[in-house]
Amino acid sequence: CFLQQEPEGLQTGWKAIAPEALEQGRQKAKDLPEQLKSHGIEMLILGQSIIGRTVAPFPALVPPVVFSRGNHTLLELPGVAFAGSRNASPKGIEITVACVKQLVPQSVNIISGYANGVDLAAHQIALEQGGCTT
Repeated sequence: CFLQQEPEGLQTGWKAIAPEALEQGRQKAKDLPEQLKSHGIEMLILGQSIIGRTVAPFPALVPPVVFSRGNHTLLELPGVAFAGSRNASPKGIEITVACVKQLVPQSVNIISGYANGVDLAAHQIALEQGGCTT
């Protein structure tokens, strides 16, 4: 439905977009890959990179673009994700450590965020054991 005239009192927040603004946006989009590359960031695009193959069993969860910095080939390894409480109990940390210690020798990529608790413990133990993390 297109309004010929905005009803009185209704404010959509939309403003007229000048052609110059559109052209500036196009130029920024064209420059983005080079800017990312200058910071060591790679754009992994679904269908053009390893992303789809890595998470093929869960296609609905695959984002169309992933930004990667570092060794993105780690995504080709089998991986196990850890998620847990930032206020993890000692038992929770103990279980995390035990699991990671079993996975690292099998060349499994340990995947997690960087929050305190389970996430950080998973990364730290993996690295201490000579494993890799994402």
